Amino acid sequence: MISILHFVDLPCENPWLNGIATHLNRDEFQMSVASLGGRNGLHTGLEQRGVKTFSFDAKSRRDYARVIWQLRQLLRRERVEIIQTHMFEPSVIGLAAAKLAGTPVRIVTRHHSDFTTLFNKPIHRRIDRWQALIADKVMAASDAVKQSMIKYERVPEDRITVARYGYDFELLRPKFSSEQRVLKRNSLGGDDRLLVGTVSRMSIEKGHEYLFRAMPQVIQKHPNVLFLLVGTGPLQEQFEKRVAAAGLSEHVRFLGWRNDCWEIIEAVDVMVHPSLHEAFCSVIIESLALETPLVVTDVAAAPEQIDHEETGLLVPARDAEALALALLRTLDDNCFARALGREGRVRCVERLNFPRMMRLYEDCYRDCLAHKQR
Repeated sequence: MISILHFVDLPCENPWLNGIATHLNRDEFQMSVASLGGRNGLHTGLEQRGVKTFSFDAKSRRDYARVIWQLRQLLRRERVEIIQTHMFEPSVIGLAAAKLAGTPVRIVTRHHSDFTTLFNKPIHRRIDRWQALIADKVMAASDAVKQSMIKYERVPEDRITVARYGYDFELLRPKFSSEQRVLKRNSLGGDDRLLVGTVSRMSIEKGHEYLFRAMPQVIQKHPNVLFLLVGTGPLQEQFEKRVAAAGLSEHVRFLGWRNDCWEIIEAVDVMVHPSLHEAFCSVIIESLALETPLVVTDVAAAPEQIDHEETGLLVPARDAEALALALLRTLDDNCFARALGREGRVRCVERLNFPRMMRLYEDCYRDCLAHKQR
């Protein structure tokens, strides 16, 4: 039995890790999960699936030296053969601890692409490169992530394996009856209005600026349109003031943090994602799986996820005019929009199911261990 430990920093239950736990070949692999922070719903959800969990309750970076030492002890005690890290700080800590523990295989999962270049973070980029070189393998969430690593970090191509995320499409599927959809739309602002949704953190890299610029053109043609902005973040207050100053308050609702994002996505007429940076955007996949028409900027992995004019509409980043025209195209042509939604689900179910992703993961585990043994 091959022992694998995932090291993460997540604040709540995570469908993606739950999916890994569900679909991993338990006859060959034994999975455990350790978190940088304290216990939360993440641990409960995994334990219900028979996964052993650990937590280090790090409150700040002052605790990281302690966590490295304790994780080293855990890796030795549990005889972990493969550590797979996720996100920036858990990867720094996890790789250091695994090096000290002599853990045979170290795998970094890269969940971001060109963030460090786009926002001028050279130190972050150098640490990313160090992680990629000290690890035995990097699992990249998309081809875009892989190409970014090769271009900006000069990571050798043979150190990177692309393994796109997996999704449980039995859970992630349209569920509303006609009556339920009307009730949900009324709760969001009215079934008699055209509803445009966006779900993302309110920060500069998500491109809200260009959506705000596109709004007046959409509103001019469709005075009954309502933009629903789901999410929180450092720029939320600034965005709210901007909307009020522009006289757009009647057409924009800030919904904040929501636990019903899938229901909102299924209820709206079109989803829009104007991001400037993505590695692999789950909101895109969720929109496709829920058969909701989608307008998204063509950054990073979006062209890998969207077939333009077949499963969604791709527009250039930072182009408010193109964004507005694409939104109008979906709002003006209901038959076209519905066709995008139907085909979007068919293709994403085929491409991004969990068994497909886990075959890639398990092959990587076997190859890395075999290489070490040789």
